[in-house]
Amino acid sequence: VTPLTPRLVAQPGFLNAGMLRGEQTVVSFEVTNNGGTETGPLTLVLPNEPWLSTATPTSIASLGVGEKTTITLRLNPGEDLPLGLYKGTVVLNGARTTLSTAFEFRAISEAVGDARIKVEDEYTYFAEGNPGLAGAAVKLIDPYTYQVIASGIADEDGFVDFTGIAEGRYMLSVTADKHDSVQTAFEIKPGILNETTAFLHRQVVTYKWTVVPIEVEDKYK
Repeated sequence: VTPLTPRLVAQPGFLNAGMLRGEQTVVSFEVTNNGGTETGPLTLVLPNEPWLSTATPTSIASLGVGEKTTITLRLNPGEDLPLGLYKGTVVLNGARTTLSTAFEFRAISEAVGDARIKVEDEYTYFAEGNPGLAGAAVKLIDPYTYQVIASGIADEDGFVDFTGIAEGRYMLSVTADKHDSVQTAFEIKPGILNETTAFLHRQVVTYKWTVVPIEVEDKYK
């Protein structure tokens, strides 16, 4: 005989949302008692984050079998909250049961800036005219989703320009034929032209390896 116990289930089971700095974002999830008996009084516990609060009372009445309640969170990131990903857990505690719901909230901004990337190689410093690396492929990649935010091909002087890029940190990926590729962090600050240089080493020597099978006779003592 197995004693009846309460069982809390969250829907969705994982909270994922963006939160715009300077504005309020509301996130809700539903909690259901799928167990065989009531839960008893429940207490909502949040991480100690200044931008996170609840619109739901922290003391929640007992949930009977099959009953549900909605938990609503308020996200109020300040204008000075660093951009990035914030992870944590919301906990619902009871005398006979507990529920932990993980979250991942990303602080974002509506501010934009421009970018100029100059691509160089050894010829930029040693060849006549100091040419940039024309034809290099340049990409700005979201470091969390790996989505390509902007891409372009370096002009005859080795420059690539991007406009109206959302403020934040990105991965800068630069590739070119017969050159080593480069991937580095790049931050876009709002209201200005953000400039950086990418240096790609030329692959001036190449090696080709060929594997030829041979027979070797084993010898034993």
